[in-house]
Amino acid sequence: MNRKAVTISLPPCMPIPLGFAWDDNEIILDNEAMHSWAAIVDGIDKPYWPGHFAAEVGAWRPVVSVWWGAQWMAWGDNPALFHLVGIFLHAAAAGLLVIFLCEL
Repeated sequence: MNRKAVTISLPPCMPIPLGFAWDDNEIILDNEAMHSWAAIVDGIDKPYWPGHFAAEVGAWRPVVSVWWGAQWMAWGDNPALFHLVGIFLHAAAAGLLVIFLCEL
């Protein structure tokens, strides 16, 4: 196997075996608004941060909230799959950027 390919691909894969990190606990794991379709739909107009952070931060991220809620509904509290999806999305974005830059 190509040593450069392994060197480039390993660091993004390091979070896969880890659990939920830092703010993931409050936003995904402990947030009941992410754990059912009814709660996801009901929370679409609510702040991104649950609890006391909502008033302070005031962030509204409906696409991210629905995306993480859909992942929760698909595989529950399995952080490895959340990390894996994030890695695939970043790889796809990087690949699209390379294609775009090659077309210039």
